[in-house]
Amino acid sequence: MLEHYFIKPSTVDRIRANAAGPYIERYVEWMLSQGYADRNVLRRVPMLCQFGDFAKRRGAIDGQSALEHVEAFAAHWQALHRRTCKTADARRKVAHDARTPVRQMLEFALRGRVGQYSSGANTRVPTRCATRACSA
Repeated sequence: MLEHYFIKPSTVDRIRANAAGPYIERYVEWMLSQGYADRNVLRRVPMLCQFGDFAKRRGAIDGQSALEHVEAFAAHWQALHRRTCKTADARRKVAHDARTPVRQMLEFALRGRVGQYSSGANTRVPTRCATRACSA
């Protein structure tokens, strides 16, 4: 599935070798089944790879233990983009844009379903995922 989005075999190999590689690949399949635009995949996968590295450095050994690092990663991502975040709303959006795909990926990997997150809150609104994607 990754080959559909990334042309270079070395890029696909690097994603698969990432600590979150298997989760990323399943999440990409889920995004395709949900009709996400290619640009969303291309924007999210590099961030998810960074999350995999980040969580591994902090001691995560699997998806369950990686959940403990989502908020710290969102804060880290926000700090990386602080120069472009001039307002509190912009900072919240950057953190949300990092947090949501990571949570979606981990939820799908661990629970076989994905929830929607409201902006900046921990509130999850369950959604149904496509039967084909859930049975994979």
